[in-house]
Amino acid sequence: GVAANLSSNPSHALYYRYAQKTIQQMNIWTDVFAGQKSRIVRVAASQNANPATIGRVLEFADTPTRIDAISSAPYFEISLNSFPDLTDLSALFAALKTKVDTRFASALGYKALADQHNLRYVTYEGGQHVTGGTIELQSRVQSDPRMGQLYTYYLQRWNDEIGDQITLLLDIGPIGNSGAWAQLDYLGQSHLATPKSRAVTLFMASIGR
Repeated sequence: GVAANLSSNPSHALYYRYAQKTIQQMNIWTDVFAGQKSRIVRVAASQNANPATIGRVLEFADTPTRIDAISSAPYFEISLNSFPDLTDLSALFAALKTKVDTRFASALGYKALADQHNLRYVTYEGGQHVTGGTIELQSRVQSDPRMGQLYTYYLQRWNDEIGDQITLLLDIGPIGNSGAWAQLDYLGQSHLATPKSRAVTLFMASIGR
């Protein structure tokens, strides 16, 4: 970005270069799908923690007219390694609830930018982001009914305050050393067998999806 003389500020130049390349790419998609624009959604994405980064993208040239949506990944994250004693998980789930609220504060910043430019605001990923600990501890956390309650709270807030598409990672996958990203642990498991999947299934039914 600096080499292309987009800005002398390296941080600004980075996002301006991203915006420049986004425009180039979206022009290709727009041309290929001429007359069929309803089949595509042109998205510029950034990390959820800092809405100002996508603001830099949107202020470059005519970026807002070349896209349909902006996107982030409002995970509510925590490391199990930061808790010396997890015999009782109450402190952990209280901290996760606070994380949800913090992440929504950022997400609402994205929503405000989207509204300002007449764009949609969607997610490219989202959900819990619990890392660290052992597989056994991860399994205990993920199978706790309070994880389902958190998902219900998270999804209801999204529906009430954002209202557009949210993408949860991942449908199916085992719990591993890096975390427990899926709604279901294995293929064929009932959608009502894990708190996360049960919460998602019931929430979707409650809004007619």
